[in-house]
Amino acid sequence: YRCHPDIIGYSNEAFYNQKLGVDLKICTKNEDFAIQPNGIKWIDVVGVYKADTININELEIKKSIEIALHYANLSPEVSIGIVTPFRHQADEIIKKIPAHLASRIVVGTVYIFQGDEKDVMIYSLVVTNNSPISKIKWMDSIEMVNVAVTRARNTLIIVGNKEYIKNNSNQGMPLNSLVGYVEQLNSQNESI
Repeated sequence: YRCHPDIIGYSNEAFYNQKLGVDLKICTKNEDFAIQPNGIKWIDVVGVYKADTININELEIKKSIEIALHYANLSPEVSIGIVTPFRHQADEIIKKIPAHLASRIVVGTVYIFQGDEKDVMIYSLVVTNNSPISKIKWMDSIEMVNVAVTRARNTLIIVGNKEYIKNNSNQGMPLNSLVGYVEQLNSQNESI
């Protein structure tokens, strides 16, 4: 009911076997969402994973804050969140948000956002080429990905290493499905 059709479309396809459109009726339409761009976008950022026990990707932090500032400057009414699976990443982002915007840009882990929603959500994945494989295995769960994705009402910006996700998230897993879904959306939009 609350999400842009492209956003809820991913969850409908990946987690609900297309039943949301039948049983719950998706009520939103593209024209209901004024903030541009809307829907789902993937910003491909490789970066470097800090260390096995320090779940930080500095390049993703920089890009996530840059995107949040862009939307904050568009309008004072736009609600903004930055979500990440890792507490270390969230803590580092919080430290780098300009003080005058700290109350407008909410940053936290997936579990902090459960039950919340924002006009714009930025999803910082953190994992990249030098990450331990155990990290993507831990974060590639239905609950974690579904909650992160569906917190966005208007716009979801995924910041992460797309090739790493494609190569390390098994076929049918939520993150692998997310990459495929976004690529499918992009190819449909290019043909219009």
